[in-house]
Amino acid sequence: MSWMDNERKKYHEAEIPKELDFKVKQSIKKANREEFFSKYKQIGVVAALGLAFVVTINTNTVLAQKMSTIPFIGQIVDVITVTSYEIEEDGYHVQIDVPQIVEHSTQVGAEELENSDKLTFQYLNEKYQAESQALYEQFVKDMNVLEENGGGNMGIDSGYEVIVDDEKLLVISRYYVNTVGSSSTTMHYDTVDKMNDYVLTLPGLFKDDSYVEIISEYIIDEMKRQMEEDKNLIYWVKEDDFVRFEKIKPDQTFYINRDYQLVISFDKYEITPGYMGVVEFIIPNEIIEPILVNDYYFEK
Repeated sequence: MSWMDNERKKYHEAEIPKELDFKVKQSIKKANREEFFSKYKQIGVVAALGLAFVVTINTNTVLAQKMSTIPFIGQIVDVITVTSYEIEEDGYHVQIDVPQIVEHSTQVGAEELENSDKLTFQYLNEKYQAESQALYEQFVKDMNVLEENGGGNMGIDSGYEVIVDDEKLLVISRYYVNTVGSSSTTMHYDTVDKMNDYVLTLPGLFKDDSYVEIISEYIIDEMKRQMEEDKNLIYWVKEDDFVRFEKIKPDQTFYINRDYQLVISFDKYEITPGYMGVVEFIIPNEIIEPILVNDYYFEK
């Protein structure tokens, strides 16, 4: 297995390689882009994944209309929908919109991206396409099994939103709503340092693993405060709760918002009953400032 294949596998499994974690911290401390990315430059441009099923048709009128309705988000990069997977049949629904990051906000950006040095953008585009295709193919398999057993109702909605696009960061959120009887919602976020060309990790922002306890304590206090103020809110944080939140995972879902604040996200049913949906907590900068490797990402 090549180095890049190995890193891709680790990324999908949401494990933070110690070497990458160290290099992220080192690059923030030293602000040395050349040192951090010398290994990436030697690898060259990542080859595009060989996909067995591709729905991208550049001349498709509906697709062209979708691309034209995506708002302009900046002069450095643009995020557009170039692939959609769709099914509308009795009892079955699929709508999967796949984002692609394009540099320089140009309609011919796909060619530019192939020739650019932004390996992170290329990697994310491959990841988005591969994950969406796998999601679609699994749905088709499940649909066929359901049909063989008399049919039923099943649906998937997946899309994305650009949360931040400025001179420092590009933050993309992707949602997956799976409907089989009731619905479940899963969120994924990618926070990209545009200047230094890498995806931020939660452990990589901090000097050590003390952030887990510090952030968790703040969130628990905030849960209790919110429940005191609003009796309709329920967080699973009480001693007698069957499923009790105790602390965040080291690789907890997160992103950095437009105000340069850390946001910790929990999926539907993760820490609350389903009616509360996806839950987020904004962590005050003063809480985490003492343990940050550097406050670069949290300065306006």
